[in-house]
Amino acid sequence: MYIPTFLEFQQNNFQLSLSALQSKYYVFALSSDVKVGRKSVDELLRETSQRMNLLFSNEKITLERMKGEGVGQLEVACTSGGGTALALNTVHSEEEIGRIINRGRQFKKFEVENMSHNAVWKLDRSSLENSSFQSLPEMNNVIEIQAKHNNISSLRFITSSSLRILDLSNNKVSELTLTENDLPNLERLTVDNNSLRTVKSLRHNSLRTLSLAHN
Repeated sequence: MYIPTFLEFQQNNFQLSLSALQSKYYVFALSSDVKVGRKSVDELLRETSQRMNLLFSNEKITLERMKGEGVGQLEVACTSGGGTALALNTVHSEEEIGRIINRGRQFKKFEVENMSHNAVWKLDRSSLENSSFQSLPEMNNVIEIQAKHNNISSLRFITSSSLRILDLSNNKVSELTLTENDLPNLERLTVDNNSLRTVKSLRHNSLRTLSLAHN
């Protein structure tokens, strides 16, 4: 029996019924008729257009998306007669799969509603990029944003005249550019543990505390 774990099956004392495992993780029994092998994404695309149904452990993953991400090959388990096959998580790490699934995710309506009423946004480990914020209206209620451990690449991901505290630790910021026009009332900025190589512009009268540790 093979259970692809992917992102979720990591908790201690985590118990599921067999029916839940079958529906959520596509549990199946390996038999002499089931073969596990590596196939190219192009080959799999051809086969799925003809006679094979390829399942992933997460419905957001597709072959087209894998190809767009530059994935060349996948490990799959399938029967000799075709039918349903299962893509196995043996080529790519859970972290890589997570980036593919959550790349540039957009905020849901209830998230936007909550953010519009809260002065402190806690967005740590939310799989966010700069593009995630593009659809947001200008929000001048926010005072503090905690957005550690995401994929934000620059400070210009949001427009706000009220923001005072911004923590972008463990993101992808490589160049620091900050002027009065960007976040005019910003007082404390933390950009620790990023990929910062250049401080291009830092002209800001309101800024009192700047942390750039471990870059």
